[in-house]
Amino acid sequence: MKARPITIGPDGSVRVPLARNGEAEAMIDFEDYQTLISLGVSPNWQQTGRSVSARTPKGNMLVGRILMDAKAGQRMQYKDGNPLNLRRDNLSIREGGFSVVNNLEQLTAA
Repeated sequence: MKARPITIGPDGSVRVPLARNGEAEAMIDFEDYQTLISLGVSPNWQQTGRSVSARTPKGNMLVGRILMDAKAGQRMQYKDGNPLNLRRDNLSIREGGFSVVNNLEQLTAA
């Protein structure tokens, strides 16, 4: 599948379209976007409920959980309440919940 075009926002963040029509977009720090792409994460992302997901070599994974290296039982929090804002300064983890494991270890395991 052809990669959807990204844009760079005035604050230097990458804007990733979440649909072919580009109506919604996720924001992520440039360095984090480059890291995800180098790990084999697809540049074509989609909104899945209150999360952003992407295809990876290990199947679909939640982008925020990969970025924060979230473990099972940890819950993602978006400080500004916007799950499309995946900039590091907006992400945090708290204990509790029945979360799936979508973390760096899972993505990079052989």
